[in-house]
Amino acid sequence: MQKADVVLVQPKSGFLDYASKRLPLGIMSIAGVLREHGFNVKIIDQRIDSKGWKKELQYFASQNPLFVGISTMTGTQIHHALKAASVVRAIDPKIPLVWGGVHPSLTALQTIQHPSVDVCVVGEGELTSLDLANTYKKGKPVDDVLSICYKKPDGTVKMTDLRHPLDLNDLPPQSYDLIDFDKYASIDFSGDFERSVSFETSRGCPWRCGFCYIPADTFYNSKWKVFAPETVVERIRTLVDKYKVKSVYFTDDEMAIDTVRFEKIVDGLLEADLDISWGTQGIRIDTMERIMKNHADLLDKMYKSGNKQIEIGLESGSERVLKLIQKDLTRTKMDDIIKKLTVFRQGKEISVKYNVMGGFPTETRAELEETVKWAEQLTKANAHVLFNIFAPYPGTPLYPLSVQSGFREPPNLESWGDFTLFDWFHHHPSWLNKDTIDYLTSVAFAMLFNNKSMAVKITNRTTRHAFLIYSPIARFRLKHRFFKFFFEKKITDLLDMNSDF
Repeated sequence: MQKADVVLVQPKSGFLDYASKRLPLGIMSIAGVLREHGFNVKIIDQRIDSKGWKKELQYFASQNPLFVGISTMTGTQIHHALKAASVVRAIDPKIPLVWGGVHPSLTALQTIQHPSVDVCVVGEGELTSLDLANTYKKGKPVDDVLSICYKKPDGTVKMTDLRHPLDLNDLPPQSYDLIDFDKYASIDFSGDFERSVSFETSRGCPWRCGFCYIPADTFYNSKWKVFAPETVVERIRTLVDKYKVKSVYFTDDEMAIDTVRFEKIVDGLLEADLDISWGTQGIRIDTMERIMKNHADLLDKMYKSGNKQIEIGLESGSERVLKLIQKDLTRTKMDDIIKKLTVFRQGKEISVKYNVMGGFPTETRAELEETVKWAEQLTKANAHVLFNIFAPYPGTPLYPLSVQSGFREPPNLESWGDFTLFDWFHHHPSWLNKDTIDYLTSVAFAMLFNNKSMAVKITNRTTRHAFLIYSPIARFRLKHRFFKFFFEKKITDLLDMNSDF
């Protein structure tokens, strides 16, 4: 195997890895920039090679790379990231360990205190990683590298100035040749067993929803950055021609902010005649209204170009809570748009997934129940609904209120590893009492197991069958609010704890 100048690690994510293994787009983009400037890069994805990744990392670490980069979100992924760091430290303690991703960006001053962290990359990592590689290659200190938090030789910590936002169109194509592509081409969002991959056409979001980290200054500072429509279409064409992709899942936080640009992408897909299906992770419901009102022909073109799925965040059925989280929409308004969208979907194979959320600070039980009943109504109307539990992530607009309401920030990096979607409140004091915690958890898992399309997407056969078996039980629980003998969460806990999945 060829020596790698830089090794990039994608840690496991826990239970969610069973549902899908999205392309590690972040480190693939970093790899593309590094390779463009002459550096050899190795990508190691713990999710893909659950048992062999350690030996692979040991080998490349023994070849004296310039640095090992580890990307991580908040939660379970941190524990797996620390395992990777310990492997590198055991081989050679002098190899710089560079941490990036959402969590190190939002908690850099705390994360850098861990002995397995030498540098934190704050924000987007492409240009910063390139500067680090060039600096380490020259044997110079990293003092002049922008957008990092690092330890000086005397042990003191320094945060450098943030760099100017990069232009996405200056980035080279993703380094698909560095991964085993077939292992990521999974079941698509519509439930068909097709070759489906994730893809980004933009980064950031101009809105400031209270539960989201995107508005944080360390990321995009409420800015929205885009790839040119022609670039998007051409790169998708490459995926189809070279990798036989059949469907694409757009991971943008909000894909259609600029309706003119969005229409150009749709038109490009139509003209290219790629014969693919596609879905979106994020389109605001008021954006959909604007399209339906002012660009009715665009809806038809979306469908003709292969659109099979739309994901929309509703968040809460309570008017007060909607104001609290800065949604800038009312329940009445969203209900009206949902009716219009339901009419549009008639006779078309388009699934809609709505995301709702509960457990906000100051939210009452009655307000929570409004959201749960709303979610049930949407499910009965043949929509896919995912119930999320609010988590007070650092850097989010609601974080100060969360602290004020009783939340105590985890004291170290390891503690943040216990900050999982359905379990953070068991490890950290908060405004939530036991009764509300039990109710939130029960509803979230009942909604999850109630979703047949989710079950079909799971690549692990045993887990998929379990979902299908438990589905009628979940519907019964929701209908009757019967949450005794709740064993579903125990199953996912076992999967999350299993380090060999």
